[in-house]
Amino acid sequence: MTLENIIENGILMSFGIGVNPFEMPLLYLLLALNLFILVALVIEKLASKDYIGCDVEKRLANINLVILLIVPVVVIYTLKLNPVGSFVVVGLYTITFLKLWSYADVNRALRVDGAGDAPVQDRPLTRRRSRRLLGLGPEPLKSPAAPEPTIQAYPDNLNLRDMYFFMLSPTLCYDINFPRTDRVRKTYLLRLVVELIILIQVWLFMLQQWTAPAVVATAEPLMDYNIIGTVESFLSVALANHLSWLLFFYIYFHLLLNIFAEVTCFADRNFYSDWWNSSNIEEFWRKWNIPVHKWCVRHVYKPVRGLGYSKFQAVLTVYLLSAIFHEYLASVPLKLLTHWSFGGMMAQVLHQQSINIAMLFFFMGYSFIFILRNCVLFYELPFVHVICILVR
Repeated sequence: MTLENIIENGILMSFGIGVNPFEMPLLYLLLALNLFILVALVIEKLASKDYIGCDVEKRLANINLVILLIVPVVVIYTLKLNPVGSFVVVGLYTITFLKLWSYADVNRALRVDGAGDAPVQDRPLTRRRSRRLLGLGPEPLKSPAAPEPTIQAYPDNLNLRDMYFFMLSPTLCYDINFPRTDRVRKTYLLRLVVELIILIQVWLFMLQQWTAPAVVATAEPLMDYNIIGTVESFLSVALANHLSWLLFFYIYFHLLLNIFAEVTCFADRNFYSDWWNSSNIEEFWRKWNIPVHKWCVRHVYKPVRGLGYSKFQAVLTVYLLSAIFHEYLASVPLKLLTHWSFGGMMAQVLHQQSINIAMLFFFMGYSFIFILRNCVLFYELPFVHVICILVR
């Protein structure tokens, strides 16, 4: 199949993507992230010293989060920025949103738990008490080689070093004290970096040489109403899409997150589990992206259940929030608002306990919806722009 592709299309591979994905406005957006991070830190410091009340702190934190999500939308839509760089920027803004949500939520819980006769500064909280308060369960086992870490207590954690360590750590859930390793393993880190560079080029090769031409080739049978040709084109795109997705999963969840964990000496490396052995959709979503799953359970599912709502209502809230962010990540960089990502996520709510055969039909159907969405977007300028960038 690879030989046939090369004979038909020639060598389309080029190092890079043919354009500079990070135009100056996108770089400014990345720098602007620091402003939202610093604002979040200042709000928590003011609240820790009782300069502002809990209600005011909550409102200010929520305003900061809402503005954080709106800014990239306004800039990208107004200036019609490059979709490739926009994907990266929107992804980083989304990650920062989730981190700052957790940062405010945890510090608020620790502050409320310490309420009493003593002033806030005199109410230190141990790591064990903090984890019990937040319902996190026992802390991960430490490596025997790791030295005993310095235990930090609230509000001593409200400083720039702690904040930016959390921002760079491969986790979405904030904690006062994270599990740490004793050193950076330079040989292991070098191997990860080399593997990352090589596999990114392989991934770009697959996108440029296989996926992009396959998507473009679906236009002709669709326009000619050729059913057999359309199905054949869809199957070709489906195979290319799945292989590209699996490679991207390995690059991001195994290589990139482990690189950040190694550089920051972050000891909790549980980024994914055996999602390929999942017997239903609920198990799949629980295993394939563990950092997001932990964040959803900790900051959405448990608080909704704590308000007295049923398990189904809490799960529905999690899927609703996930669907909104999936649509946000897909629509903003392409500058094209659709309902496919949102609908694809919400359609899974009623099929969480599907057996294996239903899982098979679900993933086949979701794959074809994704392919059909790309084919529809092919006739829109933003998606044509992306295809041209990948093929170039």
